[in-house]
Amino acid sequence: MKILIVGAGATGSVLGHFAKNAGVEVTFFVKPKYVEQVSQGLTLHEFKGSKKTPITHLLKDIGIRSDAASLKNESYDYVFLTVPSPAIREGDWLEQLSNALPETIFVSFQPGIEDRTIILEKTRIPEARLVDGSIPFLSYLAPLPGQSDLKSGYGFWFPPFASGSFAGESNGTKTLVELMKKGGYPAKFQLQFKEKTAALSLLLTLTVIGLEKSDWSFDKFFNTEKLYIVAKSAEEVYPWVYEKQFGQKPKVGLFTRLTFKPLLIKTILRALQLACPFDAESFFKVHFSKVDTQMHSGFQQILALRPKESLSASVTLLAGKG
Repeated sequence: MKILIVGAGATGSVLGHFAKNAGVEVTFFVKPKYVEQVSQGLTLHEFKGSKKTPITHLLKDIGIRSDAASLKNESYDYVFLTVPSPAIREGDWLEQLSNALPETIFVSFQPGIEDRTIILEKTRIPEARLVDGSIPFLSYLAPLPGQSDLKSGYGFWFPPFASGSFAGESNGTKTLVELMKKGGYPAKFQLQFKEKTAALSLLLTLTVIGLEKSDWSFDKFFNTEKLYIVAKSAEEVYPWVYEKQFGQKPKVGLFTRLTFKPLLIKTILRALQLACPFDAESFFKVHFSKVDTQMHSGFQQILALRPKESLSASVTLLAGKG
């Protein structure tokens, strides 16, 4: 089994680690400037449970490619797209990749509401060859502040009961799930997982924006109007986002209504602080500052779903500076 992973960052390296554990032949597709760095191996710090000291792995004996033309005489069972959402819109590398690998199943880990459509348009592959994947782990460019004993690399941690869902029409989807499970990854086949987790996914995006406006301080976020602005904004825009992404209005049940309550948002973040083996505030600041273009472009896509003058005061405040 062979997997080509596009991107060797905090997401791609972790997925590559578990695929390699399963006996898969792993190759990374990266920009030319990263070839030498990746060729030296990828250092991963795996945090288990609440233990503060991680297990360090070196992901080595991996293939590296940086030119789609070089893939024309190769074959892969899966292509993992692990780059940030804005990257799939840049250039023609995605078209070149699909042309070089005309039979390969693509797996998207991008969270944006238009990302699946963009990938299908650029690759021109049938929907059955595009699998959706979720990211159930927290990962970051290590070390965080206060982790001076960690070698430069990527840290990662699976919260309790976390599982990585995969959904797709192809038979290869279930094969992929079993493969990743073999490598120790908590994979799960779950149709329509994006629909089921849409409210939480939206809440994460808006919460991160609220935290950024609170200088990445949980206390400041909880003790100012930012928490309530995030909750009200999420409740307002959720129906638009769901309808845009899935073509129908959502059924807003009790769970969804509770999801957008300030008390639940606060409870989730406090629980994360207690359970996380590294500093949660530092993680949010380091990781989401690195992918801030993805975060803000995703929010702008949401805002574009309605005329600017129809947005509520809460959404307008969240979209503003400061």
